[in-house]
Amino acid sequence: MSSLILQSAIYKDGEWKSTFLTGVNMGAAKPGTFSGELAITKEEYLRWFKQMP
Repeated sequence: MSSLILQSAIYKDGEWKSTFLTGVNMGAAKPGTFSGELAITKEEYLRWFKQMP
């Protein structure tokens, strides 16, 4: 997994306010596999979700 930080703006109360959007690029491939193999299991995704703040 890699983390992703984007600078963006949100329109709120009649004006644009700068903000940072943080996310995670989880992808669909495990190391040593191709993305088309879909080797990541449901249990692995659920475990990863619990580890996210």
